Amino acid sequence: LSAFCTWFTSATTGFVAGTPASAGVCKTVNGGSNFSCDTAPLINKMQFVGSNVGYGVHSGMATTFFKTTDGGSTWTNMPGMGGSNNCLHFISESE
Repeated sequence: LSAFCTWFTSATTGFVAGTPASAGVCKTVNGGSNFSCDTAPLINKMQFVGSNVGYGVHSGMATTFFKTTDGGSTWTNMPGMGGSNNCLHFISESE
């Protein structure tokens, strides 16, 4: 898989985002041997602050931020986050 970004929360669980095949988020639970892909949401950058909590951003014409609290199974749009952004960095879940 080629992607805009990758993030691993452990030696076996990881994510790739913005893949040409799915344009969404792909997840592996076996160290990258296999990936399951979802076509939504479109994310260019991501960061996990724990095994279940992660944040993603899609930097397009209008920046959209997403959050997952279930290890990437679902992503929720974070309303009120706007502007023009193409990266993110979290120190912890609250900062």
